[in-house]
Amino acid sequence: MIYTVRILALMACTGLVALPVSAGEEANGTSYQSTLKQDTKTFRVAKKNFHWRYEEIDKWSRVDTIYVDWWGDCEDFNFPFRVEIGGTVIKVQMLENGAYHAVLLKDEYVFDYEREWPIPAHTYQKHYGRFVEVMIFKHRKSLGKE
Repeated sequence: MIYTVRILALMACTGLVALPVSAGEEANGTSYQSTLKQDTKTFRVAKKNFHWRYEEIDKWSRVDTIYVDWWGDCEDFNFPFRVEIGGTVIKVQMLENGAYHAVLLKDEYVFDYEREWPIPAHTYQKHYGRFVEVMIFKHRKSLGKE
């Protein structure tokens, strides 16, 4: 039996550790390469429609689709993108300047708005940023009175 690669997120004082459970093809017979190819196409669409905007006060917004123009910063990009392809939004600490950033981790690939293509997670952690924690969007049903 062939299992889908799953990422186990283990939180430790040194950060997030990603461990593959198994490798092979997905349950429906689709290879990871074709899934990665489709996810990369979706990533390109999301990047085309997203407009980065600095937020002095970091407030997370959520749109329902990546197929319209939308704006925000890194986590505002990743939560709607995650709805389209799956994966986990991860907070990373950038190696070059210590700043925090959000990326999407799926099937051991990092989708980073600031990069042109998905990058293998081990390469990303070695050259760009250290995984810190999983980010969870808690969508409030009412943004007005509660």
